Amino acid sequence: MLHARCGRVAVAVGLMVLLGGDVEAGDDLSTDAPRLPNRGVLERTPLRFLENRGQCDPRVRFVAQAGGLSAFVGEGGFVVQAVTEQTGGWEGRASHRESPGNLEPALVTRTGVNLAFTFLNPDRSVEPVGIEQLPGLHHYLHTNDRTKWTRHVPSYAATRFPDVWDGVSLDLTERQGRLEFDVLLEPGADLSRAVLRCQGGASLSVNVHGELVIETPVTELQLSAPVSWEVATDGRRVPLASSFELVSDDAFAFKVPGWTGERPLCIDPGIPFGTYLGSTYDDVAFGIGVDGSGDVFVAGRAGNPADFPITPGVFQTTSAGGGDAFVSRFDPTMSVLRYSTFVSGSSFTDWVVSFHVDDAGHAFGAGLTNSTDFPTTIGAWDSTYGGGISDAYVFKLVADGSDLAYSTLVGGLEQDFAWGLDVHVDGTASITGITESPDFPVTSGAIKPIASLGFNAFYTRVSPDGSQVMSTYLPARWGFDIAVNSDGSAVIVGKDDDGLVTTPGAFDGTPGGADDGFVMKVNDSGSELLFSTYLGGAGFDEPWAVDIDAEGMICITGSTGSTNFPRTADAFDSTHNLGFSDAFITVMLPDGSDLSYSTFFGGNDTDNPFTITPTPDGALVVAGYTRSSNMPVTPDAIQPSLNIDNEDGFVVVLRPGHPTLDYSSYLGGGILDTFPGDPINDAFVTSTGNVYLAGATSATDLQVPSTAFQPGLAERQDGFAVLLTFTPWLELGSALAGASGVPQLRGTGSLEPASSGALDLKQAPANALTTFVVGLAPLEAPLKGGVLVPSPDVLVSFMTNAQGGTPLPWATWPSGLPSGWTIYFQAWIQDSTAPKGWAVSNALLAVTP
Repeated sequence: MLHARCGRVAVAVGLMVLLGGDVEAGDDLSTDAPRLPNRGVLERTPLRFLENRGQCDPRVRFVAQAGGLSAFVGEGGFVVQAVTEQTGGWEGRASHRESPGNLEPALVTRTGVNLAFTFLNPDRSVEPVGIEQLPGLHHYLHTNDRTKWTRHVPSYAATRFPDVWDGVSLDLTERQGRLEFDVLLEPGADLSRAVLRCQGGASLSVNVHGELVIETPVTELQLSAPVSWEVATDGRRVPLASSFELVSDDAFAFKVPGWTGERPLCIDPGIPFGTYLGSTYDDVAFGIGVDGSGDVFVAGRAGNPADFPITPGVFQTTSAGGGDAFVSRFDPTMSVLRYSTFVSGSSFTDWVVSFHVDDAGHAFGAGLTNSTDFPTTIGAWDSTYGGGISDAYVFKLVADGSDLAYSTLVGGLEQDFAWGLDVHVDGTASITGITESPDFPVTSGAIKPIASLGFNAFYTRVSPDGSQVMSTYLPARWGFDIAVNSDGSAVIVGKDDDGLVTTPGAFDGTPGGADDGFVMKVNDSGSELLFSTYLGGAGFDEPWAVDIDAEGMICITGSTGSTNFPRTADAFDSTHNLGFSDAFITVMLPDGSDLSYSTFFGGNDTDNPFTITPTPDGALVVAGYTRSSNMPVTPDAIQPSLNIDNEDGFVVVLRPGHPTLDYSSYLGGGILDTFPGDPINDAFVTSTGNVYLAGATSATDLQVPSTAFQPGLAERQDGFAVLLTFTPWLELGSALAGASGVPQLRGTGSLEPASSGALDLKQAPANALTTFVVGLAPLEAPLKGGVLVPSPDVLVSFMTNAQGGTPLPWATWPSGLPSGWTIYFQAWIQDSTAPKGWAVSNALLAVTP
């Protein structure tokens, strides 16, 4: 028998699935089992398989329940029930560039499907057994009659059907609350005997991607194309090509033509990256970031705190209000939720509008709150709500999400909003936004100590411990975003309609229209306006986002209705496209005296970009929201046309001065939305050029993998996060320095079949014995003072050269590996000068195309 759990095939995501022996589709096996809430974090927490000791139908040996998902395991098969609830008839806003909306819940409907999976022609009647018993016991105290109580029930991480067919076993397990199964074969077993029947009104097919498609009257289920490997005698996994095979209209099997039968075999699906994130009300992801370990952080607004996914042990697990600020941390594949916490008070509006993550995993958030009990920390600069519609705030979370490092309010008697946040390398947080408060906090030496009537832009810096601030009004109306230079000076963008104060020598000192964009730079103490300039034309101009590239150039994007918005001679598009608004992408010199590059971008309707980020090689990533059906896209676009809802996100990679686009695509779903469709609110670019995007969607068909933490829409509108990769290599961090510094592992080339490429190791000790670790799954185990990221499935030893590195080329990448397969890489180098004798490279993750 093969007792190690070797792999998984995803089975159920958001469906009702019924399986098992003489149990019929439609049977209710849970009449005596407790009914759990249908939505929320329970649905996405690990399933425990509880032994049946009388708490449910006697045909059941094990039962697992979480939210709307229930799994029942009995002789001859297993049963899964899942129900989806939908609420309609309410409205809200999807983007933080819009004003807050109201939520009006309406009718709740429940839908589901029944499917039955059984073993075809098994060799014996098999009783399932529990494996990997979990800590803790469970009790069912149904009534006041103690004789009907069920106590001391053990639970297991998985259940196993041993030797269903000679030498073939099946494990039933879970991944983040989703039922999955593993097919395990001993040497000499007959793989053709392993056939599963799917019944309950379903039709089966295999699509062009190799996925098994199970079509039901209600919905469609896709099982990822299987991945298989042999288990060598030393425990290494040897990859083998595999596929689904339809045996009949209602049965399927697996084909692994390269398996000789001499070694144990395991079958498993691939895992790409991305996830929905939401509750039963409208949820929005406003910010995204990646720390030095490769973990992905998402922040925004949770519509329904009662069932938004929150983990135990975090700073705040419950909230009395709605529209709550949240921060969630995922592993690099966005399939595991490491933590998720609220940071909110008891009123309806607590939004994280702008977000930052440092390399150590500290999450910074800024936004607006109307909660008088918004959480602040002891020693914070301001712990008292000022008044008005809202106060601004800034907080910093510790790396594991268990507490606030600091949290402070920033505001006065009237409404105050923080729209932009950036964090200096020293931990100083800078924010900008809008205030109507005549008593907004202003510190000594401020550029503008007294407010104008109406709205005023502001600039506030918070010390690394949150105890002190520098703060000033700015000579403009609305501040939308901020970027901090290495010297501590800050660039702020926004708009003005009341006569901007400009500085001599700046790019444009003359107003052009009713709402003009502006760019201004302030010194690190907030006492001097280094430059201030208009940016716009005769129509409206709204610079929404700013960042600073490696050369100190100021990169700006926003919306414009000005046909004469300033462009440079090398613009990608020098003509306004005559929709309601075009995007503009502009690069300004560090001193604000001129433009290095400026172009329109868009189509025949509304184009609103909300984020801009430079890439390591000098391109610009711009993303946002569009209604234009003729936006320029590149041939490799992941979505080449606007969906039927006529409202999608978009992402473009543009290289200033180049006549063509590096990349451009729509990104959204095809559902006709009542919300602005699928806006992308934030982007983060890694050192290897991978692009993470976050936003909001009400589409059920957004391109999110089935292995995601939340693979489908929870309700009317969810946040989302996706990885858009332009290289198969994903940086995961976890390096450990040695005598020559931090070893750097980089991947080059493609993983296309028969392509060439290499892994290049640099900054390792010279002439040192090195072990190159390759794994098909993450292990993330502490070892020798570092972290062993890959599971050690393949080990290769070599000596580094005299320069402390070596390339590890492959002549041709092997054919036959399924699309979406993840492979982890890391180098461990013997180094006597290191604290525990080893230096360690960063880990890489590659995804097969």
